[in-house]
Amino acid sequence: MLLVVVLAAFAVANVAMSGVAAVLWRAARRDSDRLSPAVRARGLFLVRLLPAAASLVLVAGVVLPAFHAFEPRGHDEAIGASLAALSVFGALLLAGAAVRGWLSARATRLLVRVWSARACPIALADTALPTARVDSAFPLVAVVGLLRPRLLVARRVIEACTPQELDAILAHEAGHLAAFDNLKRLIMRCVPDALAFTPAGPGIERDWADA
Repeated sequence: MLLVVVLAAFAVANVAMSGVAAVLWRAARRDSDRLSPAVRARGLFLVRLLPAAASLVLVAGVVLPAFHAFEPRGHDEAIGASLAALSVFGALLLAGAAVRGWLSARATRLLVRVWSARACPIALADTALPTARVDSAFPLVAVVGLLRPRLLVARRVIEACTPQELDAILAHEAGHLAAFDNLKRLIMRCVPDALAFTPAGPGIERDWADA
């Protein structure tokens, strides 16, 4: 019974807060010109996490203590259809988040494997990251990995850019690393919420990436 109540409460709170997050996102889009990119990125990240975080806080801070304090012990209660349906929906939200996170990590691993197939380690000034030059038609520059990040740079970028331009590119990638952007992107893919099934979820993630 406890699991059913917890999942149902999570689902209800999640849907409600997903609506709040969608409203906040649309309001932020209207005021985007007044905010710096860094502020927009932080705000959009928090908005994307709002439904899951608020739902977890409600379950852990209200539902579980209330159930422990007021639920009669030793009594079997019938589970109504509405409560059962809500609990199933809550379970689907959690399962969907796990699947999205796994698919995202898998796609990244496959892409990095393709990029790294003919990578050549190189040393670039102004970066302490392990760096590899890759042959890519796309002008690739990317920090990949979470625990052991490394920098991949396309040969055409190195050949086409001046030292000053390359320094600016490396500083930009260092900014991504300092902001833990790879981790944030993965977290946004893994959060269990109803936003992922609406245009607002992917829209927030796109706006975050642009910022």
